[in-house]
Amino acid sequence: HRRDHCDPLPQATMTPEGRLTKQITDWLKLQPATWHTKVHGSAYQGRGCPDVIAGHFGILCGIEVKRSDGKGKTAAIQAHNVKRINEAGGVAAVVTSLADVRHLLHTARLKADERYDHGE
Repeated sequence: HRRDHCDPLPQATMTPEGRLTKQITDWLKLQPATWHTKVHGSAYQGRGCPDVIAGHFGILCGIEVKRSDGKGKTAAIQAHNVKRINEAGGVAAVVTSLADVRHLLHTARLKADERYDHGE
């Protein structure tokens, strides 16, 4: 059986970051007022873009996924981009678990509610 290039990789062949990213994107699909995309790095985009970009209740969310065992290191450009997203009014973080993403989206929802309350 020949694999089509669009077929998802079986979980057993995925990296720890890949498995966590899939868990995150599967969970994001179930969230209200949420859009997301997995960023596949290429020569045609800026360096250090977060692994997952989402919009949650009108707030930009940058999700940089790292493995929970500490072996995956955050590059300086990735940390810089997380900081820039936060400074621009979005929410972004380096995450090592689905719980981290839940917290990030909770923060985004609070920020959205605050903007709404202030009539922005």
